[in-house]
Amino acid sequence: EAKQAIQVFVAIICSLHQIHVQKSKQIKILYPRNLLKFAHNHLKIIKKLITMKDIRHDIDGLKGIAILAVVFYHLFDLLKSAHFTESTLFDGGFLGVDIFFVISGFLITSSVFYKLSNNDFSLLAFYKRRCLRILPPLLFVCIFTLIIGYFLLFPEVYKELNIEVANALLFIGNFRFANSGGYFALDSSDKLLLHTWYLAVTIQFYVLFPL
Repeated sequence: EAKQAIQVFVAIICSLHQIHVQKSKQIKILYPRNLLKFAHNHLKIIKKLITMKDIRHDIDGLKGIAILAVVFYHLFDLLKSAHFTESTLFDGGFLGVDIFFVISGFLITSSVFYKLSNNDFSLLAFYKRRCLRILPPLLFVCIFTLIIGYFLLFPEVYKELNIEVANALLFIGNFRFANSGGYFALDSSDKLLLHTWYLAVTIQFYVLFPL
């Protein structure tokens, strides 16, 4: 239990750089030689920290920063391509995606750890919840895109779309896009499901991490 507590404690520090303790209790970070004893004595508090049901304003704030960073990145990229501005202020905005990866990893780790500590974790139930959450909207997007694309796209582009749909549904689209110029390549403009690379990486994490 102490070993698990240390791992969770370090994950919290690395992910969010802050700790919230109920009732204004302060946790003092100790030197490594005392960390084992600290984690053991505060195991219940650490569990509570990662399983709090209250609104986490810190996580909401990180999500907001990530969304704005990505939105402004794409906005200024379009403005620069139209020669309206030469600003490089948001050239690193795509890092907002990395923030989402960290948040997702933190939340999933918290959920899995909580259920394991209560002997209530089911791998089948975990996968079922993820499928019910992700597959319906993904199927809708793929079907809708195929129908509209049949009437609007050129044959070669529509053929590429069919391949993208197949890769998206198999959650391996990130490998295809990475081997065909990458996200920032000029020839990526006709890849209508390019954004599904993020979903593919997320699903791969969901599949492998609980194992």
